[in-house]
Amino acid sequence: NERLDVNPALRPSLVIRTREGEFIDSDLDGVADEFDNCPQQSNPEQEDTDADGVGDLCDNCTEAPNGPDAPDAGGHSQLDSDDDGIGNACDADFNQDDLVGGPDFTLFLQCFGEEVATSLCAATDLNGDGVVGGPDFTPFLRGFGRAPGPSAWAP
Repeated sequence: NERLDVNPALRPSLVIRTREGEFIDSDLDGVADEFDNCPQQSNPEQEDTDADGVGDLCDNCTEAPNGPDAPDAGGHSQLDSDDDGIGNACDADFNQDDLVGGPDFTLFLQCFGEEVATSLCAATDLNGDGVVGGPDFTPFLRGFGRAPGPSAWAP
């Protein structure tokens, strides 16, 4: 096994020294990584609109809590079943046409009552509890007639 050593000088970061010790700040925003709610993206103000523990600049769903401080019903943080950059908690656009509408409602109804562990219906489980049901309908209605999101990871 060869070990590849990366020159730390090639990785920009800031070392913050306090009475408690030294802390790394990878995104150079003045907040140590272990306390930073978005350590990959500079966000000195630490905005977290939905108070879920994920900073807005890193949050895949900025209007509905779905982070480590407020996981979904299944205990997930930042669940994104269809990998489109928008968390399930605010993504009822199941057909990926950038508008939550009638075709999405049809898909929702087809999946209603389904367990989603190995199902094609995983994206319709908006609350992350493993079953498409009544609790998923409220976030669906909240998004109806709108584009999915908002998300820091998708336009």
